[in-house]
Amino acid sequence: MRTTTQTDMDALMMDALDGTISPSGWAALQRYLAQHPDEAAAFERMAQVDAALRATPAAMPPAQFAARVMEAVRFMPAAQSVLRPQHTTRNTQYAVRNTQYTMRNTQYVALSRAQVAYVAVLTGIVAVIGGILALAALSLIEPAAAAQNLQALVAFVSNVMRIVRDVLQVFYLFARAALSQPLVWAIGLGLGAIVLVWARVVAGVVATGLRARPHPRPLTAG
Repeated sequence: MRTTTQTDMDALMMDALDGTISPSGWAALQRYLAQHPDEAAAFERMAQVDAALRATPAAMPPAQFAARVMEAVRFMPAAQSVLRPQHTTRNTQYAVRNTQYTMRNTQYVALSRAQVAYVAVLTGIVAVIGGILALAALSLIEPAAAAQNLQALVAFVSNVMRIVRDVLQVFYLFARAALSQPLVWAIGLGLGAIVLVWARVVAGVVATGLRARPHPRPLTAG
């Protein structure tokens, strides 16, 4: 195991070979080598090797050496991302644009569904307003015919209300029976499931038709 003094002497030897040792350091090294003949012999061999290396002329690299090395580095996979960052930036731009197109298509589908509901409600409102206006125009042209149509409309509304009342009564009676008869309750659940499945199928068909409209094609990195 080397002591602190020996480690310091090794550092002084390196400084002496490099020519950067201070006068006090050179004096301390001389005293140490005088007391340790083995270390002095090792330092002498190191000085001879250092002198031989310094006397040897430096080898010059061949022509275009640096250019060939850089050309080879350009084709290394690990270096392409560093030497050509514009490709990474371009791929990122493509990914962002594709995400934007996907979000835009989703918005188209959601907007189309909202438009379908809006058109349905608007159609009902227009039909009611149109019927009222038609009845008003008919009352001005032929009051007797308008009165008959109004009576027919009142009768139709009364029939619809009676049908709604009967349907609600049937549901009420069915609910009462279901609470007391588990079999009836199970049949009701089955009918409800069939209605839900039918509504899901219809919604899927409508959504598929809406998604079939042409949208801008996403970009791909080429």
